[in-house]
This record gives sequence, structure tokens and C-alpha cells, in this order.
Amino acid sequence: MKKIENVLKEYVRKLSDEDLRYLSIRFTHSLSGDKAELADFLSKERSVDNWLSAASSCIEWFDMLDMVGDYVKKENIRRYGEDSKSFKKSSDKKKRQNA
Repeated sequence: MKKIENVLKEYVRKLSDEDLRYLSIRFTHSLSGDKAELADFLSKERSVDNWLSAASSCIEWFDMLDMVGDYVKKENIRRYGEDSKSFKKSSDKKKRQNA
């Protein structure tokens, strides 16, 4: 079985730009309902869902979710060279340039 670090790295690398942006915003802002939306979104990937379902407590599950968030942030920086706050601004700028 693969190490979870490798599973998460592969997962975030294959995310579309739109999905990466969605997760980045959810992990960055953590507004009401974001954890539930994150859980729903991540449950669609079997390997991530199986790993999260193995949590032995709520605290462990939140720690695991934070670990996914760390990989999302790293992937965002790898792709765009900036954090998710800047990413939002740069994508809006790209949209304006393409309009």
C-alpha cells in the first residue's frame, strides 16, 4: 500500500485548476459549512475517502483534513508560485484580460 503522503500528492497533482481553486478557497477561509463541503468533495476520491474514514476520533479526522489542506496549499504554490489569496486575484485578472 502507498504511503498517504504519496496518495495525497498524487491526488492534488491530478486536480483540475478549478477543483484546486475550490479546495484552496475552502481550506483557506474555513467558513460555516466548508468542512462539510470539503468532506463531500474529498469523498469522491476513493483513496482519500478510505484514508479519512480510518480516523479513530473527530480530532484525528480534523488533523487528517488539515493534512490534505497542506498538500492543496503546496500544490497551489507549485502551480502558480503564490498562495491561494493571490491565486484568486490572479485568476480574476486573467479573466479580465481574456474578456
